[in-house]
Amino acid sequence: NQAIGTFRLTWKDTNGDMLSEIRVQRKAEADKNFVTVGVVAPKDMTGKTISYNYTDTLTEAGVFEYRVVNVTAENTTRNSGVVRAAKSSIKGAAGVQYGEILMIDGEEVTMDYTEAFADAPAIFMGTVSNSNTGLLPGNLVTGNSRLKISYKPLPWATSTSTSYDKAESIPFFAISEGNYQFS
Repeated sequence: NQAIGTFRLTWKDTNGDMLSEIRVQRKAEADKNFVTVGVVAPKDMTGKTISYNYTDTLTEAGVFEYRVVNVTAENTTRNSGVVRAAKSSIKGAAGVQYGEILMIDGEEVTMDYTEAFADAPAIFMGTVSNSNTGLLPGNLVTGNSRLKISYKPLPWATSTSTSYDKAESIPFFAISEGNYQFS
């Protein structure tokens, strides 16, 4: 949830009785190693598949990878596959706000402004990079109110993909309507 900066992991386990601990680990894109951000207690299975949840709050903007590490009763570890999450950034105050929309897939992103505008602001979008040659996205602001902005990439008809090969960072600028002089 980019609007509030949380990432919720949900997974199923068919053999929790054999675990002593479940660790949730996160790694920032620039980091080399995963760090444990939470521990989930294993549940008694009673012959059923059990679902687990963990919600992490992301305070910094960036692209993050997550994995679940099962620690067995024999103290060996088994790692899950890796999933990715992105947290965009918005800075500024009520009249002028700016930031970067981080995209790791072709899904819509909604973010809350740092402060509410008096009315829906005017939005100026930067350009996408050429890092994702298969998607060939254009900018599409799908929603804009005094409280939040929503964005979704608009693939060209000639696109050969519906998702990003690499994370995409799209700068934007939101400003209350009016006359301004910038120097």
